[in-house]
Amino acid sequence: MQVKLIAYTRGVEGQTPLDIVEKCACVCYNSTPTDSYKVAKGCAKSGHMSVYEHVSFTFMIEGVSRALLAQLTRHRHASYSVQSQRYCDMSNCEFVTPNGWRDTDCTEALEDIRDAYITLLNRGVLKEDARMVLPNATPTNLAFTVNARALVEISGQRLCNRAQKEIRELFQGIKEEVKQVCPEIAALMLPQCEQHDVPFCAESNCCGKHKRLTELVK
Repeated sequence: MQVKLIAYTRGVEGQTPLDIVEKCACVCYNSTPTDSYKVAKGCAKSGHMSVYEHVSFTFMIEGVSRALLAQLTRHRHASYSVQSQRYCDMSNCEFVTPNGWRDTDCTEALEDIRDAYITLLNRGVLKEDARMVLPNATPTNLAFTVNARALVEISGQRLCNRAQKEIRELFQGIKEEVKQVCPEIAALMLPQCEQHDVPFCAESNCCGKHKRLTELVK
C-alpha cells in the first residue's frame, strides 16, 4: 500500500489549510482571524465542524484491495477516481491478502483465479466481462479527495481498533500525510472513542481500550 498527498487547499498568499478554516470561521462571529487559530480550534472543540468543509485534501492511493474500496466508498462526502477493471488488464496483479492467510492454501486459490481470468482473455472475452471472476483481493489504485470535516469523521470510524487492519493502516498513512502540511487537522483525526473530552466507546463490541458510555454514566 502506498499513500501520497498530492494536493490540498491553500490560500492565495500561501496560507495553510487551517488559516483558511480560521478565516471562514471568523465570518460566523464577526471576529478577526488569529495567528493561534483560536476560532478554528474553538469550533472543533464545540463540534462546529462545518467550517472545516472549506479545505480539502487529495490523495493518491495504490495497492489496496477491492474489499477496502467497497468500505471506503460508503463514505459519501468524498470524490473517487478508481482504476478501471473494464479497461485495465489485471493479468499480472499482486493480490492483497491478510496476515491470517499465511500458511493456508488460499493463495493457491487466488492463483487459480488469475489463471481463469487469463484464460478468459485468451479466449477473446472482453476485460469488462472477464473481470467478473476477480476476487475482493484484487488490488486497485485510486485518487481520493475529501474535505477536512469528512476526513475527521471517517477517521473516527476507520482508525477504530475494530476496523479492518487494511483500512486502519490506510488512514494511519493518510493522517501522516496530513500531518506534514497541517498538524492541527491531523490531530483531530482520532478514533471515534477519543474524539471527546472524556473518551468512551460507542461500539456494540468494544475493544476494551475505553469504557462504554453506559459505564461512565453509572
